[in-house]
Amino acid sequence: MRLKGSVLRAVCKDAKGRYDWTSIDLNDSIGNDNGKLACHYYSFKDSCEDLALEDGHTLTASCEGEDGIYHETSVDLNTCLDNEDGELMPCYDGLAKSANDLKSSTG
Repeated sequence: MRLKGSVLRAVCKDAKGRYDWTSIDLNDSIGNDNGKLACHYYSFKDSCEDLALEDGHTLTASCEGEDGIYHETSVDLNTCLDNEDGELMPCYDGLAKSANDLKSSTG
């Protein structure tokens, strides 16, 4: 997986067993909840900085809280995203059903 800005790219398996690159803008499905990254929110980009991807599935950042202070925070993308027939999609039931169908890649 690769992170460029707020866009995550990953290789995902589709229903026919084929792997291909797909991408998702995390800003559309992850937000800043008072200084903490949170699934099922949106628009963290304007209040968070120093985004990074750790261990291939943990999004880390420093996000501004209501107190005006930036807080170190992280969220496990396996709880935020799902692989739906080879496409990364927001996961609204709280558990990614197809996390095993993602491949880590540096290329």
